[in-house]
Amino acid sequence: MVVFCRFCFKRSVALGLPLTFELDQTISVYPNPANDELHIMMPTTTQLEKVEIYNTLGQLLATHQTADFRIDNLSSGMHVMKITTSEGAIHKNFIKK
Repeated sequence: MVVFCRFCFKRSVALGLPLTFELDQTISVYPNPANDELHIMMPTTTQLEKVEIYNTLGQLLATHQTADFRIDNLSSGMHVMKITTSEGAIHKNFIKK
């Protein structure tokens, strides 16, 4: 079982908000819902390190190292994506049609 941390961040911004809040706002996943491919868009100053896809039970289903990848092998329904970057880690939900 995977337990997602509430504050997965490497540093804080000046206002005291976790960097992940800012990071979450600058990274987008599309299309959502998706049929067979997902794309992650992020600032050019942010390096993608790893993408992990989990089902709703917390089981790791796939790991990717690129911002564009296929998901046609996943079952339909909601999944959680953990995106690890040079700036920290965030979680995004997506729906596989």
